[in-house]
Amino acid sequence: MQAIALTDIAATITAPTITAPTTTAVNLTAVNITAAAITDPTITAPTITAPTGTDPTGAAHATRRARPHSPRPAPPLTTARLCAATGASRGMLRLYEAEGLLAAPRRSASGYRHFPADTIDRVRAIRLLKELGFTLRQVSLLLADADDGPFDAAKIQALALAQLVQIDARIARLTLVRQYLAAVAHGDAESLMTDPDCRFLADFLAAAPEPEGPTA
Repeated sequence: MQAIALTDIAATITAPTITAPTTTAVNLTAVNITAAAITDPTITAPTITAPTGTDPTGAAHATRRARPHSPRPAPPLTTARLCAATGASRGMLRLYEAEGLLAAPRRSASGYRHFPADTIDRVRAIRLLKELGFTLRQVSLLLADADDGPFDAAKIQALALAQLVQIDARIARLTLVRQYLAAVAHGDAESLMTDPDCRFLADFLAAAPEPEGPTA
């Protein structure tokens, strides 16, 4: 048996490597101040501030979410939309333009007529004045005054008085026509023969058409 030297055995044994544990640096001053603040209320603990550029409360994000969206622009007031909103026909609009009651609208690149937004109220006013019996000439004068400023009270009064006279005259004529029609409707057409105009109309309606002669 061969003898083994102690030095050889020591050379074959490798000592284990021992790694020192990693330590984290601790701010002892802050710890001491905080611990002291617990027992002594006169000592203020340090305030921890978020890094610059951050928003810990999320207020900026909430503001961006609450910001209202920009409203969409209103669609252009085309002839079709204007007619639908006022009950006027295309022919009425052309007549109002020809009489100077409406300004000529601008045209889009595709040729469509685009009216200003206040044209709806203007067309409604024109139609209401027409229903009251005013002529287009009178309506034009009224609108011209409105475009220049407040209404002239004296001019409005004069137009209203003139309109009342015309309405009374029409009522008188319609009352007479109603009497004639009521008599005919009740079978008393003979009583109308005393009126020259009614007799002429009766004779005209009763006359037989003349036969056409032979053509040459």
